[in-house]
Amino acid sequence: MNKFWRVKQATTQTSSKTSSLAKPEDLIVDYQLNVSEEFLLKALIRPRTDADLIEAFRNMKFAPKLSDSAIRTYRATLVKKGLIEATGERLPATNGRKAQVWQRTK
Repeated sequence: MNKFWRVKQATTQTSSKTSSLAKPEDLIVDYQLNVSEEFLLKALIRPRTDADLIEAFRNMKFAPKLSDSAIRTYRATLVKKGLIEATGERLPATNGRKAQVWQRTK
């Protein structure tokens, strides 16, 4: 089992017991987020690039002190969990390259 999430089995409507043979589409994913990931999700109140996300994260009161690399790593973890997605839009970064824009999943 992945350390980032746990799977709960869905309860069928015909039975009050939890089905031990639940189909994959019936499974409910219950993510366990750490404090840094929760702050990162709160910083994504609107779509942002990594640079904007890092700035918003650092401006949040009581947010843990993390390096730029650590914030990007937590963002990548949230992408793997399906809580954040790329918008497909790319904006120019300060270094002249195009930066991916990220948003919460719907």
